[in-house]
Amino acid sequence: MEQPSPMTMYSAGMMLNFLNMKFRAFQRAKEYADGRGIANIGAGCDRSFISRRFCNDPLVVANIDITGSGPNFHRIDLEEGSLPFQDKQFGCVFASHVLEHLSNWEAALDEWSRIADHVVIAIPHPISIGGYISPEHRQHFLFRNKQYIETKWPSVEVYM
Repeated sequence: MEQPSPMTMYSAGMMLNFLNMKFRAFQRAKEYADGRGIANIGAGCDRSFISRRFCNDPLVVANIDITGSGPNFHRIDLEEGSLPFQDKQFGCVFASHVLEHLSNWEAALDEWSRIADHVVIAIPHPISIGGYISPEHRQHFLFRNKQYIETKWPSVEVYM
């Protein structure tokens, strides 16, 4: 039997890390739901099995994205200013692989922190090749960015 190439092993390892990180981040968001639920930003309810699973979780009370559909879906362009929600309306905002797509990611964190007590974000791991070659990514985050985010926005937890 032929041995997998190092690149295949790297790719498989990165995919497992990616899935594990997303599930850990979402589990943390569920812990923060606090009776007011989760705003699932960048929901992409139609994109994958995992996305559908998160969108349909009973603790998710708002799914927010620029395109798509799904339960409690709100079509909102995150680049266009304030979100139509009250201050601290949600226990948690969960945003998986959204921040790297935004031009003004700091304004997004300000806004997400406004509408929820806690914010849980997942961003590409700094050594993820896919994170760098994706033409849709406007930002690339390093470990120092994680520290900066968690210092400037104490209610934000970053998963890489």
